Amino acid sequence: MFCSISGQVPREPVVSTKSGLLFDKDLIHKWLQENDNTCPITKQPLSTEDLVSVVSKTPTQQPRSITATSIPGMLQSLHNEWDAVMLETFTLKQQLETARQELAHTLYQHDAACRVIARLMKERDDAKNALTNAKNKMEEDPTPDGLSQDVINKLVATSSTLSSGRKVRQVPTDLKTETQIKGVAGVIAVGGASQVALYDQHHTEAVATFKPQHAVNSVLFHPKQNLLIASGDKISFWDTVQKSSQPLRTLSTNQTVTGASIHPSGDFLLYVSSSAWNFSDVSTGTLLYSNAVNQAQLTCCEFHPDGLIFATGTSGQGVKIWDIKSKQIAAQLDQEGSIVGLSFSENGYYLATASENGTVMLWDLRKVICISTVQVEGGATSVKFDHSGVYLAVGTSSGNIIVHTVQNKQLTSLNTIKSSSQQGPTFVCWGNKKAEYLVSVGGDLTVKVYE
Repeated sequence: MFCSISGQVPREPVVSTKSGLLFDKDLIHKWLQENDNTCPITKQPLSTEDLVSVVSKTPTQQPRSITATSIPGMLQSLHNEWDAVMLETFTLKQQLETARQELAHTLYQHDAACRVIARLMKERDDAKNALTNAKNKMEEDPTPDGLSQDVINKLVATSSTLSSGRKVRQVPTDLKTETQIKGVAGVIAVGGASQVALYDQHHTEAVATFKPQHAVNSVLFHPKQNLLIASGDKISFWDTVQKSSQPLRTLSTNQTVTGASIHPSGDFLLYVSSSAWNFSDVSTGTLLYSNAVNQAQLTCCEFHPDGLIFATGTSGQGVKIWDIKSKQIAAQLDQEGSIVGLSFSENGYYLATASENGTVMLWDLRKVICISTVQVEGGATSVKFDHSGVYLAVGTSSGNIIVHTVQNKQLTSLNTIKSSSQQGPTFVCWGNKKAEYLVSVGGDLTVKVYE
């Protein structure tokens, strides 16, 4: 069966009911649309309704193309098929390589995720164990986690009272003059002892002797009570009136105390070890708060005259100023070397710091800047302002004491008090508010009074 128009086997054969001619459906439909429904052979009217589809029981086979009727044509067809197969094979190889890379990347990610999950699970287990151990330790030896509101109110009230009185206070008229300071010399060597001894200024014999059961490295005398505080690996409180052989109370510490300071109110005690600073009640010896410091070893401490901030010296990270209410660092003062001494001026504006390499720095706390620096020969061991803030005494490792005056925000050397001791004073202080005499405690436990 061949189409009356194309002469080829039709894809979808249809027969005209009027003429009986066979057509290809697509061709006859297009002819009728373009030629106003006229039969292409008989020129008689013909519509699509006059066409009947012929359904064959056997599939209609398309005749071979002209190129397949000759050997060169068949070879060309085979060559084209070969090219198509090669191109398809190349495409499949590319897709296979891409799939391999994606699979390898996915496997790597899976392996990395498994490693991360394993590490996180280990860290989680370690954190759980650490938390359990910390809870057990706190149950065995509970440490306060904050200051009560009553304590904070007392600190604020003390600060308000002291700061308001400080603003109207003047330098004493009978304060020792610079000429008198220049003439200070050592006059009394009061002797030394391995225990804690209480001396009167004008006597070489001890008024009282206290024998703590622990090594003593610092001693504080309470400004308002007849109370002496000795510190080492424990802190003991002694009554200087009763002079009992046993302390009133003892506060145990986990490490050796490297420095201590009494709050201006007299109600609280600050002490530091190499890795923590601690705040306790003087009347009961109760630890009120402990703050571990992991990044620096603490060497000394000192309360500000108002009592709301305090300074701690470190072994290599300068001086840190702390806010006692927030328990956070309020300022950082950079100074090289291990800090061996701190002293606030009584007006609260200045802080003197001394490092073991001999650098003494004067800081203006209002601007948090260093305003004066002096270098003492041989290294410093301690530093102390007098009550007026006019004079600053610096103990040196050579055994001498250098007295400076603070004028126009500058440190100027006034006098060097020579000492026969080969060991520098571990502690120096002024005897009274008029700066009438100096007291030093040497590394050989010798107490000296300079008038």
